[in-house]
Amino acid sequence: MQNTSIGKAKEMIFFGTQIDAQMALTLGLINKVVPVGELMNTPMDWARKLAQKPPFALKMAKSAINSAWGSDINTGLKLETDAWSMIFGTEDQKEGMNAFLEKRKPVFKGR
Repeated sequence: MQNTSIGKAKEMIFFGTQIDAQMALTLGLINKVVPVGELMNTPMDWARKLAQKPPFALKMAKSAINSAWGSDINTGLKLETDAWSMIFGTEDQKEGMNAFLEKRKPVFKGR
């Protein structure tokens, strides 16, 4: 609950507070509120967009964010640098650079 204080989190847990989607959004517990008719389309759209990204880079980004969360800036920067270093030598990185230079969509293979 990144935008929620520990006090608010304890209140909700201790009292079993139920909240609606808008409050969950306000508290940073969810990323987006959509109409009921878009409940399946929205996550599928997000999944399609993520599927076009280089999977190893996404994995390293997620790992760096999770590991650095709550740490000091120097630790966070070190983790980011380490993740970037691991990504830089991959086939997907080269594909991304070539696709950019050739003005085409990249085709990532997770290598």
